[in-house]
Amino acid sequence: MTQRIDRDRERAKLAWSCIQKVQSEKTEYRGLARSFPSMVQFNGLGPACAFLNAKAKNGDAADKAAKKDEKAAARANAYGMLLNHVACALQTGKIFSIDQRPSNQQIMQWIGEAKQEDYRRATTEVMAFLLWLRRFAEGELPAKQEKDQPEPAQA
Repeated sequence: MTQRIDRDRERAKLAWSCIQKVQSEKTEYRGLARSFPSMVQFNGLGPACAFLNAKAKNGDAADKAAKKDEKAAARANAYGMLLNHVACALQTGKIFSIDQRPSNQQIMQWIGEAKQEDYRRATTEVMAFLLWLRRFAEGELPAKQEKDQPEPAQA
């Protein structure tokens, strides 16, 4: 039981440090951190990570071409950042046996080649990490303001 609690504390510590590293794309990251666990649950870890990878790459290409849409660039940064945080969770959970944080390409390759039991273990580890990440994101990062929503009154 103690080992399980320690692993959960480790996940919480990692999630907290990940949230503290989010700088410019706070509202985009918050929304993504809230919705990504559902995406993993419905589609699986592989397709969900592939989605993050594709969105992050599309943002890089758009960023290099022109910085017309700052919101699109911030969203792409949020996708890439979340994929990096998932990779850190997999490494911390001892899913990957390499010392350095795996690259996005290594994550995608591992997901495609993983044995079924390793893939399930990775999914379980990521979902446990995302629970903490979502909690901290909701508590620490600002929510997106609706256009029709009035500003909160200050006392």
